[in-house]
Amino acid sequence: MSDERPPFRGSSDSLPRALAAELSKLDPWSFWSVPLVGDRVAVIGTTGAFLVALNEDEGYLEVRGRRGDVGGKRIGGLRGLRREAKMLRDRISSFAVYTPVEPVVCLSRGVAGGPRPLGGVTVVPLGDLARHVAGREKVLHRDRARRAAERLAGPP
Repeated sequence: MSDERPPFRGSSDSLPRALAAELSKLDPWSFWSVPLVGDRVAVIGTTGAFLVALNEDEGYLEVRGRRGDVGGKRIGGLRGLRREAKMLRDRISSFAVYTPVEPVVCLSRGVAGGPRPLGGVTVVPLGDLARHVAGREKVLHRDRARRAAERLAGPP
């Protein structure tokens, strides 16, 4: 990979400012973010792929079994997020990039005390998202991760 070519960055125009700021903490030569439909963003990098959904509820995260509440409001759509992560994995594998996709709920205004598993989804406070994504074991070469992100983003 030539250093003269700027790193691919998905468009952050459609991302909330706080989420875009947190994702900008990731190494731009190893991680790429691609906004998807709604509040979803795919983050693909050397530590794998992540499907991030933003939750803007205020309050503390309380986990009871496979159910979680933030400020007394239930975190819904976990099953749908897991299904979307599988569909994203299938789409990425069609680009000859084989890696699991971890579904993540990012709490922009909620407090969780750190990443927590919840019904097959990881709930992460906004301030811990970049550390959670970058702190995983390296599973992809950066060229493969970049190719997956570029193909997922589509034509420029």
